Amino acid sequence: MALLGGLGWHGGEATDFGGMVLGRERDFVALLQTLGADGSMPWVRGQSAAIQAHGLRGVGDVRYLFSREPGDPTDRLPTDLRMVRDIVHEGVLRSPHIHTWEVWNEPDFHFVSDSAADMAAVLKAAWWGVKSARAGDRVLMPSMAFRPGRYAVELMRNGAASFTEAYNLHFYGWASDYAKVLAHHRVLAHAAGLDGPEWVTEVGYLRLPASAGKDPEALARQAAFHERMMVESSFERVGVHLAFAFSPAREASWDLGLTESDGRWRPALRSMLQLAARLRAAKPEFRLVHRRTGECLGVALRESDGEAGSHWWMALWSPARGRDSTLPGVDVAPEWPERFPVTVNWSKGTAEVRIGLEGETALAPEQVAALELSPSRVQHLRVRDVALPRVTGCDWRRGDHDGGVQVRRFWRRELSALPPPTPPSPVVLQWIIGAGARSEKPSQTVNIAGDVDGGVRLRATNLGNEEVHGHWRVEAPSGWQISTGSHEGTTAGAWTLPASATIEVPVHVRARRGAGGHATEPARLSAAWRDCCGRQDQASIRLRAPPPDGETEGKQMRTISWREWRPRPGHPGAWQVLQAAPGTCHLEVREPAGSQSDAVVCWEVPRGMTVQDGWGADVRRVATGGRVFSQLSLVTRDGEVWRYGELRELPASEPWRVRAALGDFAPTVWSRHLHFGQPDPRRVRWVLMRFQGVHEGDVLELDNVHWFRELARTSAATRAIR
Repeated sequence: MALLGGLGWHGGEATDFGGMVLGRERDFVALLQTLGADGSMPWVRGQSAAIQAHGLRGVGDVRYLFSREPGDPTDRLPTDLRMVRDIVHEGVLRSPHIHTWEVWNEPDFHFVSDSAADMAAVLKAAWWGVKSARAGDRVLMPSMAFRPGRYAVELMRNGAASFTEAYNLHFYGWASDYAKVLAHHRVLAHAAGLDGPEWVTEVGYLRLPASAGKDPEALARQAAFHERMMVESSFERVGVHLAFAFSPAREASWDLGLTESDGRWRPALRSMLQLAARLRAAKPEFRLVHRRTGECLGVALRESDGEAGSHWWMALWSPARGRDSTLPGVDVAPEWPERFPVTVNWSKGTAEVRIGLEGETALAPEQVAALELSPSRVQHLRVRDVALPRVTGCDWRRGDHDGGVQVRRFWRRELSALPPPTPPSPVVLQWIIGAGARSEKPSQTVNIAGDVDGGVRLRATNLGNEEVHGHWRVEAPSGWQISTGSHEGTTAGAWTLPASATIEVPVHVRARRGAGGHATEPARLSAAWRDCCGRQDQASIRLRAPPPDGETEGKQMRTISWREWRPRPGHPGAWQVLQAAPGTCHLEVREPAGSQSDAVVCWEVPRGMTVQDGWGADVRRVATGGRVFSQLSLVTRDGEVWRYGELRELPASEPWRVRAALGDFAPTVWSRHLHFGQPDPRRVRWVLMRFQGVHEGDVLELDNVHWFRELARTSAATRAIR
């Protein structure tokens, strides 16, 4: 295992700031006028022509250039790349006020149900659409909602780095996790060859309840969060930092807006505007690190006083974050008190300490010897250019926050295999999945029945305006038989593609029988293209050949007794379990908890599980008072939380058939952030199923609840699951 963070990354000169607007233009046009006159937050994410009209720089999303018919699924990507190119081309020409374009939003979340390989193909088509309309416009890859997991790695494996001018991510979570999450993204960005200032195109405070928009304490916490995020982005030399959202933005449970519905500014927006100008002129120097825990309590930046010299600007904050899971066997970090007192020993020669964002109050050093750090306020302190003060239990440290990212050997191999950026190829490759295969987003695999030829086709589309000649090849994965077209064993050839032409070749893949009767580990099917000018493209998918539905061939299974079901700690009366039939249990809700009215069932994970082993069940609702949603997750002994797929509505008829291998769980927001990519199976302790929107008396059915182990991964086929 290696500890990595920020390897090879180099920051920009200074961070640019801005935010997002959404909704009706009349609700934010006055704000744009003020921002344009001020000039310290020049970037605005939105489609409105009023952005450029007020001297600001717009960031558009190509999604809004596409029209949908009523009833069309909003989470499906277009498959016709020429159509994507043409729609984006025309949309860019109609939008002379936008010169930076994002290609889709958070595809690693529920907004997109297609695979990362499909998303990469759409990115490439959109790139050509933008560049054919205005070559100087900037193109950004899809924004990543979570720290990198299998989805983000597969996006880069499919050549996304060649079609983006910056790495693009979003951040929602505890403020103290921001630098750690950024370090995870930088591990992936460096491996993909994107060593440069990233764009953080959404930074949102997801802890202001929708009902607390008038609460001064809640608004102060929102302001402190955004202040800290801006300071940390500046310290980390992020390229562009965009807050969510300048305009009113209320969801069902949370309020993320920085203005009121009547246009009034909230405290966060006022302080952000003050901060932005100062941060551009400040030089980040030191982090204040708590010696015992490694938590960052603040930073020190140097500001110039012109000919008079310079002074230190210190921004200090509370390290408090939400409480981690308290399940048995989970080693949670010590809980920080929200209000954390520190003792400051000011250096000799410190005449006064200026307090406040603008240094509006001057105090003698002895009056600022004891500070209380609070989540509702960032302490801004300024002193003349003397030695930094000593803070009890803390050290001032130089350098980037390395994040403590733990990258296992498997993921180091995966990252080393990512293709480097190359000049974008006008010929784009796609894998088209047919009826003999099924794509699964959580695992990023294409499941192919082991007894039939896989239904996949390789499609090449020339998105340029000139004829292109080049060579293609398909790389056969180990343990699989492969042929293309009608010629057995043919896996390479030459193509000449006229402008806008498409060529498609069927690819026959068949899994060879493995030790357990079928292939269990995903195998990579890759195609590569290189034209006569040296331009390259690649398309890559992972194949898996599971046994037919209803069979357990290749798996050892152990039923989980209802006696092994555990409630969430602190909620012993949330539910009771009744055995309806052998292997079938009914969960009767007794006391749903929390603002989202949920019930949680926990199962302790047996020892010795691998990434191919996991948990399974068939789940449905039997008698409920309304819609019920469910999410499967796991917790490691380090307090990391990982999710399987997305929150989904439970059916009342055909059950949701879950077969979740430990390696198919992905990162989530409210978690510790230690391991890159996927959970370390040696440290997994609990699997949890959360039912959201339940009421007292609701009944849910879980059938065939079991642990499974892939026999091909064990040393003996009869080894028991402990």
